Amino acid sequence: MTTITIEVSDDLTAKLNLVREQLPSLLDEVMNSRSGQSAVQTLASTTSHQAYEEMIGFPRLRSFPGPNNPAQSF
Repeated sequence: MTTITIEVSDDLTAKLNLVREQLPSLLDEVMNSRSGQSAVQTLASTTSHQAYEEMIGFPRLRSFPGPNNPAQSF
């Protein structure tokens, strides 16, 4: 089994401590549920979208060399 470390609020820590021994099973159940899979897909697409927006907003990635825009040295 793999160990993971995450930062959570003190309130969530208190709640998780109540189910510490069952946490791996609980996470597995949530991740395999329909709502868990939907949440993962939503988060993944949002993260990809944000990264895409950051790349598009980055001036050097927006300007490609061409006849009117010679390659620039960075």
